[in-house]
Amino acid sequence: MSISSHSDQPGSCGEQVPLANLSSLRLQIWETPLMRPGSSVLEAFAWEEVMCRRVGAGHLPVAHIWRHSDAFVAGLRDRRLPQAVEAMERIRSQGTAVCVRPSGGAAVPLNPG
Repeated sequence: MSISSHSDQPGSCGEQVPLANLSSLRLQIWETPLMRPGSSVLEAFAWEEVMCRRVGAGHLPVAHIWRHSDAFVAGLRDRRLPQAVEAMERIRSQGTAVCVRPSGGAAVPLNPG
């Protein structure tokens, strides 16, 4: 027996997924409590490095959910934009933690919300 895999979603090709394989799709969800003001935003990335190594060693995949009280995380490409360094310094001078994440993706402002 099989079920359609999100065939009602735009761009989906409606491929069939064997129903027997659904029970083996498992994921750990790790939620880090709200990081304290003044804590390094890099702590979350250190935990992600640990999680990635565990997954590489055969443990279940992980979705890491975390929030920071006031931070701005730039992606590697963002840092190369004109005046990016100056903009990050300006944000930092206003009391917001700033870092460039070691992976891809665009800039993300973080707050308790």
